[in-house]
Amino acid sequence: MTTNNLAHHHREDGPVSLAEFNQVLCERDFIQRMQEERLRAEAGKISSSLIALRFENGNHRFNGNVAITSRIVSSLAGNGAEFGNLRDGRLGVLLQKPPAEVSCLAVDLRRELVRASPYMEFDVYHFSSFPVFDASGSLKRAATVAGDQEIDEIFVAPMPTWKRSFDIIASLIGLLVFSPLFALAAIGIKFLPQGPVFYFQQRSGVGGKPFWIYKFRTMVVNADEQRMELKELNEQDGPAFKIEEDPRITVVGHWLRRLFIDELPQLLNVLKGDMSLVGPRPLPCHEADECEQWQRRRLVVVPGMTCYWQVADRSKPIPFDDWMRMDLKYIRNRSFATDMGLLFKTLLFVIGFRGR
Repeated sequence: MTTNNLAHHHREDGPVSLAEFNQVLCERDFIQRMQEERLRAEAGKISSSLIALRFENGNHRFNGNVAITSRIVSSLAGNGAEFGNLRDGRLGVLLQKPPAEVSCLAVDLRRELVRASPYMEFDVYHFSSFPVFDASGSLKRAATVAGDQEIDEIFVAPMPTWKRSFDIIASLIGLLVFSPLFALAAIGIKFLPQGPVFYFQQRSGVGGKPFWIYKFRTMVVNADEQRMELKELNEQDGPAFKIEEDPRITVVGHWLRRLFIDELPQLLNVLKGDMSLVGPRPLPCHEADECEQWQRRRLVVVPGMTCYWQVADRSKPIPFDDWMRMDLKYIRNRSFATDMGLLFKTLLFVIGFRGR
């Protein structure tokens, strides 16, 4: 599509006001529309893409520039585009067109408006397993799941104030109350063959952003290297890796897991904001990358220390799809009452020695 074809919807008597267009959806409504498109794309019914536009050098926000925004709306309206505000201040353009065509539209749009807004940049996201391109038209991410990680960031649901406040207060109290257990666990682990007290692993957090999770070490030092050798013993379907009687677990580690003490250092993750007390359990990055698109919807909220899956009957492995559905159920039902209920069930779980 050429620049001239792109511009033919622009009125000759000047930019059209946003009020006259009445086409730019508010943040909430636009997120809902994108969620609908994402579901349809996951079902293989459509191929949708999003152009996320930002204005001003180094600033996402378009700063209320009505003239520029009006020109963008008028230029793309004839392509069946839908417009709305994104949570980070960018202007979103949703189109049901093939990825290559959308990327060309974005490049042409930038070329048309470069004089009026020299600092306008854009990102293109695809609601399907297609490559992602940057503003120059170069391939940005080729892998299906890697491209989806970009999409995950757009759908992130803000953490309610009550939830973050409770996390901070409870994690501070927890760190103080359980400090004797920290000391006992550290002493116990040090009686094992050489190795660190703590175990750090990169997990996939909110929006797919990786973070370092903290745990007491419960396995032998080279546990990660042994994973491939034990692959045939994996009792969990899907991308997750779990063995009920994992030979890599140490004697002390067995009891730390039974009592959930190995998870206590994650109170530091909660205090930092990487995690919440309640939320979907974060998967290792390599496992999260292998999840199907619908399963990655769990990444819209901050991961947690406990969840429906954590307190479910695990006398036999829970199918991975059911585990993911539990996480999506939590996202739908997230509330203060839900969190308190899950924390109480977790306490009963610990008292009943029903840990891993």
